[in-house]
Amino acid sequence: MRRVPQISIAEAARLFRSGGKLIVGGFGMSRHPVPLLHALAETQIRDLTYVGINVGEPGLGGGVLLRSGRLERAIGSCFTGNAEALRAAQSGDIEVELLPQGSLGEAIRAGGAGIGGFFTPASAGTPLADGMETRLVDGHQMVLVRPIRGDGSLIRAWKADTAGNLHCRMPESNFNQAAARASA
Repeated sequence: MRRVPQISIAEAARLFRSGGKLIVGGFGMSRHPVPLLHALAETQIRDLTYVGINVGEPGLGGGVLLRSGRLERAIGSCFTGNAEALRAAQSGDIEVELLPQGSLGEAIRAGGAGIGGFFTPASAGTPLADGMETRLVDGHQMVLVRPIRGDGSLIRAWKADTAGNLHCRMPESNFNQAAARASA
């Protein structure tokens, strides 16, 4: 049986590179990979694109990356829970792309499945669809959402085996599994 070497959190954080796209699993702060995000903030990595439901809380999880100036861009669905993320977006300190939550989850899943994108009625006719390809499908206005792939993902699982399989349960089954599949 194949055995995957175990590495420390600090070693895992050093696998990421500046300018990369990081997909973070978890929903809100539930099953968020907080220790991994904090370890990443202790590196010299900069200019990250952060993909996740939110950017953590002020000074916690992805909020540590934001506060330390490591993020250049954020793609997600709910950044208003972190006042620092909201201020950074409004001031232009970070570029923000908002997607409806279901579209975000499906874009990450599509990235992991190798799907070239999908059309959805979510956000059609709203400012979120500005600049996006739209078309009429069966009489309904649809927005093309492109797949999201990352250079790496940080997720949290219930347990792992020596072959590298991760086992998620209950709230860990939210975005963590799709995030794991969507990275190169």
